[in-house]
Amino acid sequence: MNSAHRCLAHLDRGLDKLIAAGLLLLALTLYLRSDVRSSWRAVLLLMVCLAGVHVLIRGKALWQGLHPQIRPLLLFWLCFVLVTLLTAWTGNTFPASQQQLLQNFLLPASLPFLATLYLSDAGRLRLLGWAFLGGLCISLFRNLAQYVEEWRLLGGLTNDIHQHRLFADSLVFGLPFLLAALASSRRFAWRYVAGLALCMTLGMILLTGARGAWLASGVGTLGFLLLRRDRNVLYTLLGLGLAGGVALALLGPGEIVAHKIQQGFDTSQRTSGTWGPSLAMIKDRPLLGYGFGSEVYHETFNHRVAGEPGWTIKTSQGPHNIFLATGFATGLPGLGLFLLACCAPLVLMFRRIWPTRRASLQGPPADEHILGVALCAVFLSALLTQGMFEGRSWPPIAFWLGASLAWLNRQLKAQ
Repeated sequence: MNSAHRCLAHLDRGLDKLIAAGLLLLALTLYLRSDVRSSWRAVLLLMVCLAGVHVLIRGKALWQGLHPQIRPLLLFWLCFVLVTLLTAWTGNTFPASQQQLLQNFLLPASLPFLATLYLSDAGRLRLLGWAFLGGLCISLFRNLAQYVEEWRLLGGLTNDIHQHRLFADSLVFGLPFLLAALASSRRFAWRYVAGLALCMTLGMILLTGARGAWLASGVGTLGFLLLRRDRNVLYTLLGLGLAGGVALALLGPGEIVAHKIQQGFDTSQRTSGTWGPSLAMIKDRPLLGYGFGSEVYHETFNHRVAGEPGWTIKTSQGPHNIFLATGFATGLPGLGLFLLACCAPLVLMFRRIWPTRRASLQGPPADEHILGVALCAVFLSALLTQGMFEGRSWPPIAFWLGASLAWLNRQLKAQ
């Protein structure tokens, strides 16, 4: 019997470490491509299966190990997932978009549960922040290599920015973690390296030509500075902004930036081509929506557009808004649950970060505190602001929620 207990104990610890390592690998490769690949999903599916085995071994201990305030937050997300399944069944998801529902939503929907259960340790949370930062560094290297190749072949930067727009999402998502690394660096050498990486990141975001990414980066950076109030980071950003502006004026295709800024003030396509039609369709089916899947949206839009003379775009371009997309798919109840699942943890994080901010200014910044600030900035930038103007995929949303709940669980249990 003692031997069986020891075997189960070793298996328990082994599964715990293996699942945590798998989640860190998924965080590192979250933005390896513009969208997660089948190999990424396969690793996540393996982690789900291993977690199922672990639950059989531990029983209720895993769930009971969570702080009581965290359990309702996970239930909010679970309710949203169940409503999405219900509206997919009553809507038009099957059979055209059932694979998209499984691979792009249901599988990533497990991340908040996995991250909360297996990444709430202080050391693992620190590694998670480094993993997200490592993913940003990979994107920087790949984008830089593309610029170098263009310079070698063409003798300068090209006006064709479409190949670089693919990096906008990863750069915006990783920017708060780079700011966190800059704020937590103690040595001048590391601050210098982080400053160079920050300069590259901001320059590359500008050169993507993605207006949503520009605005999201500004909102995320401002949110980070307001929550952190680190003068060193502020001065570094001002210096890098000035140097980057001069460099882009001398080397970059300035007409692209001017053209995109001019486009940003034109709201005609949003009001009558994407947002407006989306609101009109949601109004027709506010309770159960139309079902999950981009194909469902395109089919519904293209079927109705002939009878809508006010819709200026005659072929569906998508809602260009994650909240409208969610409302279209799941109806207003589903949208409300989605907002509740995301905003409830955010409010709790704000309440824990803001009171401790002033006290933390008296000494060196705590890494956990800075990680919480970075997670809040990610929501403000990559999810809220960018999600208002562009479509969002579910893996980053679910991973952010899981990381935030893991951070909260750690903080609440440590108090």
